[in-house]
Amino acid sequence: MSWNRTSGRAAAVALASLAILAAGCPAPAPSTPPGGPGTAGAPPPAPPGVPPIAGPVVGPAPAPAPAPAAGASGDSWLGIRFFDVDPGDETPAEGIGVRGVVPGSPAERSGLRGGDRIVALNGRSIADARRFSDALKYYPAGVSVTVSVIRGDETLDLSVQPEPFDVVAVATAARDAGVAFLLGRQLESGGFPHFQAVGDEPSGPTSALALRALAEVGDADPKVVAARGRAIAWLKTLVIDEGAVVENPERVHYRNYATALLLSALARIDAEPELRGRLQGYLVAHQLHEDGPVEITDYDYQYGSWNYHDADQRSSIRADLSITSHVVEALAQSRLPAEHPSWARARLFAERTQNFRAGASGNAAKFFDGGFGFSPRDSKAGYDPLANGFVRFRSYGSATADGLRTLLHAGASADDARAIAGREWLFKNFRLKRNPGLATDEPIPFHRGIHFYWLASLSDALAAADRLGLAEAPERKKPVAWAKRLASELIYRQEAKGAWRNEENVMSEDDPILATSFAVMTLSRCLERLEAGGGGGR
Repeated sequence: MSWNRTSGRAAAVALASLAILAAGCPAPAPSTPPGGPGTAGAPPPAPPGVPPIAGPVVGPAPAPAPAPAAGASGDSWLGIRFFDVDPGDETPAEGIGVRGVVPGSPAERSGLRGGDRIVALNGRSIADARRFSDALKYYPAGVSVTVSVIRGDETLDLSVQPEPFDVVAVATAARDAGVAFLLGRQLESGGFPHFQAVGDEPSGPTSALALRALAEVGDADPKVVAARGRAIAWLKTLVIDEGAVVENPERVHYRNYATALLLSALARIDAEPELRGRLQGYLVAHQLHEDGPVEITDYDYQYGSWNYHDADQRSSIRADLSITSHVVEALAQSRLPAEHPSWARARLFAERTQNFRAGASGNAAKFFDGGFGFSPRDSKAGYDPLANGFVRFRSYGSATADGLRTLLHAGASADDARAIAGREWLFKNFRLKRNPGLATDEPIPFHRGIHFYWLASLSDALAAADRLGLAEAPERKKPVAWAKRLASELIYRQEAKGAWRNEENVMSEDDPILATSFAVMTLSRCLERLEAGGGGGR
């Protein structure tokens, strides 16, 4: 499946639209620009009692914003998604292109639409999205501004009023819209369409992922409960006697992924205990070790993982942290006993994949940064040769999140040095518009293509760390508001019909069922932490 794509520049600026949240950030301290007040480049006029909206503030401080609504974060927002006019166009259009508006946002209520081009703010021309968002910093919530837009052959002046940003309320509405989208895509059979098929052929892996997302949202909505029941009934028809989810043998069916996702979903909603036992038994029996389906000793780098591929053949084994983290999460949620040897094997695989050395300092600390590669023998971020003839497989975001959640679900303690180092890597590289650590100039754009998966894995890892009470790294001075920032990123990425999708198709996230399932899981974890008073200050 493909999707029309904007230019790379346009996509980058579109993702940068989160800057609009800065409308509620404190304004710079009052100062006088070089040359004194009234110099060239003075800001556009502002409402009475509000300072100029561009450049350094001159004069009195901004009027205080109205008190935020209950549950609000103190920020204000509009909810506009931008892309810039491509400078390579021979006749570039005037203004800033509005890619879309967040459903239910102040921008939507003002009448702004996707396809509009913003040309002025309070009568002064605005050239790009960053300057527009910077200008809005000087307007507190409750103060209306006039946004001039070109729509077709008309120029319209729209009154827009920034409002307090209640992240819990807005994220809940976004998640509910995503859930509604998933329910609308469920087939009569109970399954969900295959991301690799044309038409409405149901898919085991896609259905298991969508079910896993629906399992995160609770039981309050009877439509969700009914949809889960239909999905479970259809997936049960794919479970073989051995306990695995297997569909069309002529197509890759991601057996271990689908089995793990189904087990996680059933454990989350406490359903089908007999089936859970069979699924768990299959996953335990198919871990890679001496007595597994393929003999793998602890000298082999694949030891302790699970096979990404379907065939139990040594020549086709691919062991990595993605499949490992999914299976380990499922085993943890289905309460595999803590003394079971599967845990130690899985931890060993994760530890071999981590760039970690206790007490590393200086140049060594740059190599042993606490992050994770894809496997002990591979990384999508590449590798660095070491002086001793070995190589170090570079750390990157989604692999580090998978590595951390593997350690945590496999029983790491609150003072585990490896887990602490993994989370600290995520905090130091907390970038949500791309997958950190992955090159931005490679022919295959993994840094953008692995996006919604990255956010879902990150949310699970950080939520698990919070539940455990994982100790902070000694050098950590400032908390990371991970749940609020993750939720905000997804709010601005949502499409009008409630779905999410990636413009890149290298990892099939251009399929909206896959992307939306990851987004719903991420928002559910963020909301759980925010409603409990966590994840906003960590």
